[in-house]
Amino acid sequence: MGTENNNETDEQREIAEIIEGDRDWLDLGYWTQTDKDTAEMTDEQRTIILGPDENSTKGTTKEAILLKWHRILGHINPWYLLRIAKHIPGMEEVARLPSNTRLPKCDCCYRTKSKSQPKDKPSFRRYKTCMHMLHSDMSGIIRAPSIQNAHYFVIFIDDASSYKFVFLLSTKDKWLEALDRVITITGRCPRVFRTDNAGEICSAKAMEFYKQRNIFHQACSPDEHEQNPRSESAIGSISVTARAMLAFSGLAKRYWGFAVLYASEVQNRTLPFMCNSDKTCYHAFHGEPPDNSMLHPFGCAAYVHIRKSRRRDQKWDDTAVLGVFLGLGFHMGYKGYVIGALDGRRLYITRKNVTFNHSYFPKKQGSEPNSNFWSQGDKAEPDTLIT
Repeated sequence: MGTENNNETDEQREIAEIIEGDRDWLDLGYWTQTDKDTAEMTDEQRTIILGPDENSTKGTTKEAILLKWHRILGHINPWYLLRIAKHIPGMEEVARLPSNTRLPKCDCCYRTKSKSQPKDKPSFRRYKTCMHMLHSDMSGIIRAPSIQNAHYFVIFIDDASSYKFVFLLSTKDKWLEALDRVITITGRCPRVFRTDNAGEICSAKAMEFYKQRNIFHQACSPDEHEQNPRSESAIGSISVTARAMLAFSGLAKRYWGFAVLYASEVQNRTLPFMCNSDKTCYHAFHGEPPDNSMLHPFGCAAYVHIRKSRRRDQKWDDTAVLGVFLGLGFHMGYKGYVIGALDGRRLYITRKNVTFNHSYFPKKQGSEPNSNFWSQGDKAEPDTLIT
């Protein structure tokens, strides 16, 4: 016995400390008790050690067989393993296992098959006071610069009314100025500010800004942007609307800044602030319904009246100049329309001295000034009645 003990490997000594009694190591990949001990025990009662390493797993013999074949077959799902074993020769020991045999914990599967957990269900709880809480997010970089030389746009959403404030940014570090402008426009400072975990939003300068204005900042967990769903959804919704406006108007991509600003304005004036409500976001935030008579198709023709004093030949020059409608001027500090010149070098801002042609888009290929686009349906022949 002394000689045998001296010849024991370190591996066997480690197993001997865990297991009491004589155990035999089998080539099948699991430990079992001797026949003398197992004669008095059933398979369910018999405890085994799976593997002599630090990740040893305890379980029954049935679990050991299942784990052995789980490893042989590339860590296959045990549910499939138990089903296919009944029809494949050589897997008789697996076929004899009960269908409710549980697979012991597999450390390799935990490390290599991990998946993100399902997203939390959206919460419909909202604050009842406007500007008590703001949601915010910033778009990704837009390679083509806008006419305003912007590469980003940032959005701020009021939690109670879903009203959106959108600003164009040339660089990411300008977003703090945009938040300060929201506070200036509304005259109210938010108590809670929810954002993602972006570096510029959680910087030391931003934290000092929150502290000075007594704002409680709620940041998402790293790489879990779904915790800020309203901002993420609004960014996508405004982007889709702006893309459709640009495509239909025929304007170049550098006009995306005007399209984004006008898309947010349209959504504020038309979308309900809640799914089951008839009030728009504008109505819920300002307390009165909007005047949507100012809305026109983005990129449509706009004839801006030129004052007599600004004409070269006051007698014979045209009294109006043709341009394209680019939105409303509220974001620029003006209460009026923004009209872009066809050459792209000038902007006109006016409230009354303009006439719109909704059927003519000067930058759209194939569009003509005298086309009666909106009345084409009236001239169509009626459908044939089937009796």
